[in-house]
Amino acid sequence: MQVYYMHKDGISAGSSMFTLLINITCVLFVTITLSLFNLIFNYQYMTPGLLVFFIFGTFINACAIILFSIAMFSEKTLEKIVNFVKRIVTRHYEKKIKRIEKLKLPHAEALINRAKNKSEARIAKIDEQADKYKEDAKLLKQNKKIIIKTTIIYYFQYSLYYLISYWAYRAMGLNEQTWFAVTSLQSIVYATVSGIPSPGAVGVSEAAYIGLFKNIIPEHLISSITLLVRCMSFYLFVAIAGIVVIFAAIKSNSKSKKENI
Repeated sequence: MQVYYMHKDGISAGSSMFTLLINITCVLFVTITLSLFNLIFNYQYMTPGLLVFFIFGTFINACAIILFSIAMFSEKTLEKIVNFVKRIVTRHYEKKIKRIEKLKLPHAEALINRAKNKSEARIAKIDEQADKYKEDAKLLKQNKKIIIKTTIIYYFQYSLYYLISYWAYRAMGLNEQTWFAVTSLQSIVYATVSGIPSPGAVGVSEAAYIGLFKNIIPEHLISSITLLVRCMSFYLFVAIAGIVVIFAAIKSNSKSKKENI
């Protein structure tokens, strides 16, 4: 979705993908380092089950960082990915051409030439985006401070993001725990569920939150605080994103209708 809207704003797909890879890699690095640091102060709260999920999530995130780093800076890996995509495109049009030949239509030759031209155009577009991707990678190598600045920004951003749990905690009239105690637990919850392959880690996040925070939140309030935190940190963003996409789609449709008129 982000690549689509960046492309609509005139940013090439290669640059969009490279930018997203940088952001994702920095986010994963921040998630792992913050959670490992905070685990030192909260290890006593970890049950065997949560510890297994935490190790699994950290391992998946670490593997993703390595793979994304290779994808960003290894030209050999990029060439393999590009060649794989080009083979898929070529096979698609080859199958299309074979279907046209079997039908034996009177204008089959024109359709075949059109398919060949489209295939060549797609291949050329892929090569163009790959070249742009390589240029961005070289530019980043020459300006490594960008990664450091991006990582620092994400440290600040996610520290604020984890504060949602603290404000929900205080909203329920609780004040026994410090902001650091609450946010450090939240960072562990986030790292624990981030490797779970489910949309938004729905269900798993709530279970992990209750499993950790039941140690510092009274039993009669834990469910309410969990729901409040998830609404503010996930479901609210989903609702806002959905509204934005709907309005963008309506605006795009109305614009296309006016152009057709």
